[in-house]
Amino acid sequence: MTPASSRKDTGASKPLKIEPRDLGTLLVCSVRYSIGRRTYMPSLVADHVMRYWRDLDAGSRATLLRDVEEAIRDHDSGLPSLGDGCDEAVWRHLAAWMRATATPAPPP
Repeated sequence: MTPASSRKDTGASKPLKIEPRDLGTLLVCSVRYSIGRRTYMPSLVADHVMRYWRDLDAGSRATLLRDVEEAIRDHDSGLPSLGDGCDEAVWRHLAAWMRATATPAPPP
């Protein structure tokens, strides 16, 4: 592997090809990491979930919705699992958006 400092940066970037299942895995991991964080991360991750939702497979969509809804249920049961008030609003908005946008996943 070439050290970053010795690579020639051409300034050009190629679009990355990522399979929907792999993208879903990355977003599920990101959501799981971000739930309960008191940083900019919940907003950043929620934005990415909404941006790439239509590209995800059905399993990833279901997992994302389930994970966020479980965290909301835990929070509503008295566990401080969503972070601060601004983070809670992000997760509640994302869950409502995912439920409203639940459409069939694109064919593989």
